[in-house]
Amino acid sequence: RSLGRWVTFQRSRKAIGKMNVVREERLREAGFIFAVEQNNWEEMFQLLLKFKEREGHCCVPAIHEENGRNLGMWSVRQRAKKREGKLNPTRKKLLLENDFVWSLQNSQRAKQKEGKFDPTRKKLLLENYVWSLQNSN
Repeated sequence: RSLGRWVTFQRSRKAIGKMNVVREERLREAGFIFAVEQNNWEEMFQLLLKFKEREGHCCVPAIHEENGRNLGMWSVRQRAKKREGKLNPTRKKLLLENDFVWSLQNSQRAKQKEGKFDPTRKKLLLENYVWSLQNSN
């Protein structure tokens, strides 16, 4: 508990510009992270790039884990922040440059129009539809 307070104190001193330069340097050398949120975003962005490299796109489903991290929910949050006008412009630019898919619905519709709709998903949807018709009584 006291370590948490100490860490918070160090971050707040740095944020308000009252941290000794030598102390800041020593903390950085030890691997101390001052901007946790920024660091986390960058880690998740790197996971997105790995996903893109493997899958060939940045259309991350809402429920998807990458290296034990919830890349799907991170993607959902980026979409929501953009929609709300709260996404950092630099981050938005990075996502745009990597063809991040902002709307999963539009992505599925575009794939359908291009004839690229996932055949397995199409088959499952059709089977579920037929089953629901047969069991609707």
